Amino acid sequence: MNKHFNKYVDEKHEETLAQYREAVLFAYNPEKETWYMRDLKNITEKAQDNQVEITIKDSNNQDIWCFKHQNSNKMSHNSMMSSSHHKKKQRLNPESSNYIEKTEPLSFQKEKIGSITFGYYGNQTYTEHDIQFIRDMKKSLSMMFLAALPLSLFLASIVAKKISLPITEVNHLTKKVAKGDFTTHVTMTTTVIEINELLQSVNALTQRLDQQQILRKQLTTDIAHELRTPLTTLQGNIEAMMDGIWEITPERLGLCHNEILRLTRLVGNIEKIARLEQQNDTLVKEVFNLGSLANAIGMNFNNSFNEKQLDFSLKTADITIEADKDGLSQVITNLLSNALKFTDKGGKVTLTLQATSNEALLIVTDTGIGLSKEEQQAIFDRFYMADPARSRQTGGQGVGLAIVKSIIEAHRGSITVTSQEKKGTQFKITLPLK
Repeated sequence: MNKHFNKYVDEKHEETLAQYREAVLFAYNPEKETWYMRDLKNITEKAQDNQVEITIKDSNNQDIWCFKHQNSNKMSHNSMMSSSHHKKKQRLNPESSNYIEKTEPLSFQKEKIGSITFGYYGNQTYTEHDIQFIRDMKKSLSMMFLAALPLSLFLASIVAKKISLPITEVNHLTKKVAKGDFTTHVTMTTTVIEINELLQSVNALTQRLDQQQILRKQLTTDIAHELRTPLTTLQGNIEAMMDGIWEITPERLGLCHNEILRLTRLVGNIEKIARLEQQNDTLVKEVFNLGSLANAIGMNFNNSFNEKQLDFSLKTADITIEADKDGLSQVITNLLSNALKFTDKGGKVTLTLQATSNEALLIVTDTGIGLSKEEQQAIFDRFYMADPARSRQTGGQGVGLAIVKSIIEAHRGSITVTSQEKKGTQFKITLPLK
């Protein structure tokens, strides 16, 4: 504040000196080439009030008028402080001020008539009103600060409470999550948008972790069940043949072989899960006709659809794409296999392939049992089975759609599901062509 006020005082001081100069010129008598001494006296007395010395000389450099405080050659700081008149006009920092003399020419109608010299201490000669103004301003600012401080502290405590309470809740929740408890959620809300988003994200995270934990437990149970059945069958058949109860026949050996194949398939699915977890699958891209691939896979399913008396229609287009052919073959096979499993006799399955300007669109639609809204949200989760009993009957372990999604996303594509219970399901896949 002092810096700006000092600038204001400097500008005001320069204006005052300019006024003295104009007044001195006005006191000049051009006809007689003399000065009105009474006017000069009034000017210098007024200058004295502002602690300014004035010396006027003619064109020959002879003194016309010389006013010095206390008749000294220079105005001393001590004399200023001792003078009762000057006690009313003190500098805020007099010890840092230096005596200054400033000489300017005096001209009348472009003819030099003399010069005027101003003498003063520095440029920041404060008047009594200036000093009082600064004091009042500082006092007002101090009072405003003291009045605003309690309010600021009160508001700060409210804001801090709004921020700290939710964060404390999140801290407690994360400690429980670290201990394996995924069932707790943050129930409080706040008006701070960012904090609210944090709470929602943490709740979504714990919910997701809880779902994954349930799915992993379900997988353990399912694998134990899947392993127990073929192992029990193998054990019983082999022990019976070893004890001579059963004769070793090709049929019984074939039964044991089928159970071994079932175990092999289960282990293969577990390996797929491990690769999916570690994200070790890499794409082997090549340029091929996606329409031809879809037609070939669809033709392979014709017999299976006919045996189940399902109406299967295939509508494809010639689309050249650079992608992992084996991966997309697995995707189409998996979707058609699911449609075959979960569509009852007399239903309909459709595979459609079409292209836009920059995407390939693959749609598999069936009139099967459909999915609930909850199942649609979890259908792409690893190990999830919408109908566990039916999946086990058909040899599923709940990893097919998770693998499908992983392959599609590796191609920078997307997969969505639309379904209605007892009316059917539609899977829609988009793949970039460029």
